Formats: sequence, C-alpha cells, structure tokens
Amino acid sequence: MRKQVFAFVLFMLACPLLRAADTNFLTSVSPNLKKFLIDHRAAMKVLTNALAEAFSNRTVRLYYYYSYDPDERRAGHFYPNTAGMPDVAICVAQDSYPVDEFIGVLYETLNSKGQKRFQELTEKARKETISRAEFAKGIDRVEFDALISTRDLLLHLGLSKKEIKRSHYYHYFADMPTDFDSYLSYRRSLFPANHDPMEIYESQYDLLRKSEP
Repeated sequence: MRKQVFAFVLFMLACPLLRAADTNFLTSVSPNLKKFLIDHRAAMKVLTNALAEAFSNRTVRLYYYYSYDPDERRAGHFYPNTAGMPDVAICVAQDSYPVDEFIGVLYETLNSKGQKRFQELTEKARKETISRAEFAKGIDRVEFDALISTRDLLLHLGLSKKEIKRSHYYHYFADMPTDFDSYLSYRRSLFPANHDPMEIYESQYDLLRKSEP
C-alpha cells in the first residue's frame, strides 16, 4: 500500500477536504458503490453513522487506486500529517466488487478511530520502549477491534445470498472469531506465511526505529 500512498500525495493536494458530517463525502464514492448504497438503505445508514462518528472533528478524503496484485490488501488508510492534506486518507481499490468496496470503506473508517492508539505505538517504537513483537501485536489488536465492529454491522445488513457469494471479504468478517487469539489462528489458516500482517508490522517497527519523529 505504501507505493500507492506516495502516488496520491500531489493529487490529494488539489482535492477538497471533506468532513464526515458533510454528506459530500458520499458524493466522492464510485458509481458502483453509490448504486449499492442507494439500493441498500441499511448499508447507507450504517456507513453514514460510522463516518459521522469517526470524522466529526477530522477531515477525510476518499481515494481510489488500481491494483494488479490479487494478494494485496484492497483498502487502507493513513494519516498524512502534512499541511494542506486531510487528517485521514482512505484508499480503496478501484475495481472492487461493490459489497467489498463498501466493506473496505466501512472498515477503514472504523479503523481510523484508532489513530491515537496507533500514534502511541508509533512513539513507543521510535523510543524503543516496546519490542518488535509487542508493537506488531499492538497494531493487530487495534485493527482487531475495528474488524469486530465491522463484522457486527455486516451481519445485520440483510445482504442477499448472491451478493454474499460474490463477495471476496464478507465471509472473512462473518466467520471471524471474536476472541483475539482465536482470530490470529483463524487468520493464519487463511493467508500464506509471506502475507502475514505481523511480519509487515514488525518491518514497520524497524523503519520507525530508523526514522526521525
């Protein structure tokens, strides 16, 4: 995801900032997601409420990108922390199935609420007051909370069997254990070792140790 993030920077400077309380955010979604939300009022309500809660006092931009790697994560968010940039940037793969696009935007919206916890872990990593393993597990724990919140909302949307079957991510959330350690085992059973998020987070720890605040 890091490569796409840098590719967005100049383009983002030219785009308007959006606040979740402002319905303009929903005008920035793709035509496919817009149609999905119009056809699924429950999903529209869930996303609108999530955006309003997550971004009541922060600005946000929604970005789309193309990805040709089937194993790459289809959505992500980051905190630019740069003048002229939004407080939060949410990035979603352009060619996602509408249900998966919805899941990606919803999850990253909820996940962005962990900003303070992410920042605290980042500072501890820079000061080396936390180990690589502790840092990785800490990041995982914050994201797990957002995963469970997303799961609970998805289970009450009333999606059709056809939509669920076509979705690449619905069952990942729906079948997810609600216990953290059980979730880690569940995830390891689904993803190859070379795509283990724990290793990615440990690599981020190493980068943070070398970077300036």
